[in-house]
Amino acid sequence: MIHDNLRVYVDDFYSDLLSDRELAVGCLDGRLTGYVTDGRPIEGDADPSSTTFGTAFGSAINNYFAGKLGYQTDLLYVSVGQTPYSEWKYNRDNQALDQKKLIRNTMTRNRFMKVWVLCGYYDLSTPFFAAEWVYDHVFLNPENRENLSFTYYPAGHMIYMHQPSLEQFRKDAEAWYNAE
Repeated sequence: MIHDNLRVYVDDFYSDLLSDRELAVGCLDGRLTGYVTDGRPIEGDADPSSTTFGTAFGSAINNYFAGKLGYQTDLLYVSVGQTPYSEWKYNRDNQALDQKKLIRNTMTRNRFMKVWVLCGYYDLSTPFFAAEWVYDHVFLNPENRENLSFTYYPAGHMIYMHQPSLEQFRKDAEAWYNAE
């Protein structure tokens, strides 16, 4: 789990932390655990939080398309939790997003733009403090930095899946949107 440079990698953390109990920690929501299959460490589509949320969202959207919208197709909407990550292609248009340059350019060109970053304490997909690290390295001038704010919730990646966080987010959003 700990590598040469003393760095603990997220993939190792959530797949190895509870491996002695044959459990894996959810990547999207570290509060969820699931059994490791075939004695192997967790892999993308076996993430307990992805499969928990992905199955529910996939079923709901397929029902909405067919029932409410009347859209008939043989194709099903497949959520990330149901998709093998081996299909992901790491090329220019389909890779991890590095927001530093985009945020710096946008906020510098529009001095009125405000950015609100929402962070879940149990989000291992976007690990805690990773967003702060990114924004600390955007190198905004002091005037623009005042337009950047962070809010933290006791939830995972999808703060709306935790009722108390959803309720607090609603209050925070009303205050944020009504500010000056």
